[in-house]
Order: sequence, then C-alpha cells, then structure tokens
Amino acid sequence: MTANLTDPELMDTFRAGADMIVHFGGLNSGKSIETIISGDVMGTHTIFEIACKNRARVVNASSNHVIGFYPQGASPGIGDGLRIGSCLPQPTNERTLSTWLSYGGLVRLVIAAIEAERTDFAVVRGASPNARSWWHGDDSGRIGFSPVDNGRDPCRDERVRRRRSGLGEVPGWPDLQHRL
Repeated sequence: MTANLTDPELMDTFRAGADMIVHFGGLNSGKSIETIISGDVMGTHTIFEIACKNRARVVNASSNHVIGFYPQGASPGIGDGLRIGSCLPQPTNERTLSTWLSYGGLVRLVIAAIEAERTDFAVVRGASPNARSWWHGDDSGRIGFSPVDNGRDPCRDERVRRRRSGLGEVPGWPDLQHRL
C-alpha cells in the first residue's frame, strides 16, 4: 500500500486501535532534498505527533547512513530508534562485511523492540555481530536484542566455494583473504 506519511488524518486512521507504531516509511537515496524533507522528516514528524496524541509507542527504523554524513543520511536522525545496517541475504562487498544484518536478524530486532519494556529512548544499531563491525556501544541490551549471525561466514563460504570450483574471485570483491 502506498500512503502519504505527511497526511495526519490518514496516519491516524492507520493507527486506530493500536498502542504501537512500527515506522519503516521513508525514501531511498537519490532523491532531492525537498522530497527527502517532505517524506522522511515531515512524515516521521507526523508519525510521532499521532503517536504522542494517542499515547502510542513508536519503533522507528532509520538508515545507518545517518551516522557518518552520507548523502543518503540527510534526514533519518529525526526520531532515532533502529539504525538498520545492510539488510541483505549475505554481504555483497567489503563495506557490508561490517554493516550486514541478516533477514532473520532484522525480524529478531523488530520483535525485540516491540516486546521491550518501556525504554523512553533507545538507539540500536541493526547489524549482525560481524567480525569486521565498527559499530559498538548501542542500546541493544536495553531491548533484549542479541544478534547471532556473522557476515564473515557467508562471505568466506562463497569465496571458498568459488575457489574450489575454479570460479575465481567474487566479482567486485577485493581480495579479503588476509583480513578474514
């Protein structure tokens, strides 16, 4: 379903009867700053206003790009909550070896956030416990989230499989053997 997050009446209709809002709405990179402000900033503002008015709790997902001044991170700092890393079937390049979050990890993260006792405010980095992770020190313990997958393993498995079958390196991946 497509909906305008800046429409308070429509958002209030969706919220009716719920005491929690799980907010994943937003725009991908490559949009104009006006579009991002309208969709991400004002849309998130609308969600939080509706939640406040109705005393509903918000689990707000945002991009990991908000940390580090990436162009894609122009707006997700509004209403911080879950900072989603690179949620993919497996890591695809050197960067995602650090930020990878398995699909199962995303599900467990959202469930932990929903089931957590009142936190007032928590920022949780949505990433698996990757051997190469540079993210440390978030509030995952406060919501009972303990990631279990490791991005190194699928990467190493694919590299080993390709070498054993004579396929060579994974296209686009630098030689990471000495770092894994």
